[in-house]
Amino acid sequence: ALDWLRQRDITVPGDVSIVGFDGVPEGAVSNPPLTTIVQPIAEMGRLAVKAILENDGSFSRQSLPVELLVRASSGPSPA
Repeated sequence: ALDWLRQRDITVPGDVSIVGFDGVPEGAVSNPPLTTIVQPIAEMGRLAVKAILENDGSFSRQSLPVELLVRASSGPSPA
């Protein structure tokens, strides 16, 4: 996405902000470094396995906290 925008002279974050949702380490070294949502992937996996192993036929919804890791790919809206 960053290369596509660069080829069209669209600046990040000057013209558009980009935010990822998976928190991969590569985002920290992209140009510009990507703002991302960091999810507790290991905890999500642990809870999924627990739900499968302890399945009693019921349904429950669980929420886990996420973190917005602000880096250089996001900024204020252009005027």
